[in-house]
Amino acid sequence: MPTDARSEQLCFLPLCHILERDSSIYFPLAVCSTVNFAESPETVFDNLREVSPHVFTAVPRVWEKIYSRVTILAQEATTPGRIAFGLALRAGMARAGHVIEGRPVPAVTAAAFWLAEIAVFRNLRRLLGLDRLRQGTSGAAPISPALLKWYHAIGVPLLGSIPLDPSLASGGDEGEPVVMNLTIRALDAFEAWNVPFFAAAENGDIPVFLEGVAAKAPGTVLRLALVLESMAWAAGEPGRGTAITEEAVHGAIALFTYFFAHAERVYRQYRADAQDARVTRLLQWLANRNRKVVKPREVVQSGVAGLTKTADARELMVRAAAASGGACVFSVGDAAMTVDIAQLKRVLHPT
Repeated sequence: MPTDARSEQLCFLPLCHILERDSSIYFPLAVCSTVNFAESPETVFDNLREVSPHVFTAVPRVWEKIYSRVTILAQEATTPGRIAFGLALRAGMARAGHVIEGRPVPAVTAAAFWLAEIAVFRNLRRLLGLDRLRQGTSGAAPISPALLKWYHAIGVPLLGSIPLDPSLASGGDEGEPVVMNLTIRALDAFEAWNVPFFAAAENGDIPVFLEGVAAKAPGTVLRLALVLESMAWAAGEPGRGTAITEEAVHGAIALFTYFFAHAERVYRQYRADAQDARVTRLLQWLANRNRKVVKPREVVQSGVAGLTKTADARELMVRAAAASGGACVFSVGDAAMTVDIAQLKRVLHPT
C-alpha cells in the first residue's frame, strides 16, 4: 500500500474489486499519493514498464504471469545468458531464505547476491518495470510461498498471504475456520455508532451519491474491526485474537469515518460544475463574515460569485442553503439568508 505522497502505483483491476478499491482509492486518498490507471487489461505489463511504480498490488495470478514470462525468457536466452541467470537465481534464493526467516545473511551469501544484482537482477527488474518498486503486494487470495521466495530472490520485496496450515487453527477441528465474535463492550460501541448513522441515512442526511456506501457501512466497519483485531493478534498483543474487542471497533469506526469524509470531498469536487463552484465560494464567503443575516443585494455588491443581478443571487443563495447542511436558511418571504456561522464552518471544514 502507498505510504507517502511521493509513491506512484499502477491500477488495473476493476474498482468494484475490494482489493483494488483499498489499494487504489482508500489508501492513496489517505496519503495523497499518485495512482496511474492502465490503458486496458491487455496493456498492463507495457504500462507497468512505462510507469515503473513504487507500489504495485495485484492478485496472485498476475504475479504468476510475470514469473512465467521470466522463466520463458530465461529458457530462450543464449547459453551464457541461461548460465548467468541460473547462477544469479541460486545466489538470490540463498539470500531470500535468510531474509524471509529473519536470519542474518552470511557475508559470502551477501557478496554473491551483490554480484548477481549488478550482473542480472538490476536489468531484469528494469525490463519488468519493477526497478523502482519499494513494495509489492499480493492479495485477494493466498500466494505460493515458493513464489514469494522467488520474487525476494530477484530483489522484489513482495508481500502476500500464504495458505494457512490447518493445524494452526484453534478452537475447532482441523481445517475448520476460527470464528471471532464481538465482546459485549465491542457490541455496545458498534451499536452506539451504528444507530445514529443509520438514522442519519434514513433521514436523508447522507449525500445521494454516497447512499450505496452508507448502506454497506455496518458490514464495512465490522470487517475492518476483524482485520484490526487480527493484526493486533499477529503483532503479539496479549489477549487479542480470540474475540473482536472494543479497541478494534473504535479503530474501525475511525477509519471508516475518515475514508467516508474523504470520499465525500473528492466526489463533490469531481462532480462540481460552474454553479457548484459559485455555491462553494458563496458558502466560504458567508463563513468568513460575522453577519448572521445576508441579503441578495449584498452578494451582488461583494462580487464573490461574479453575479450582477439580484434574481441570480437569490437563486444561488437557495442552492447554497440546500448545500449547507442546515447551517444556512433562505427565507423567500424576507428575501434574506440566516447563517449559523459556527455550524457552517464545521460543514466546510469537518474534523
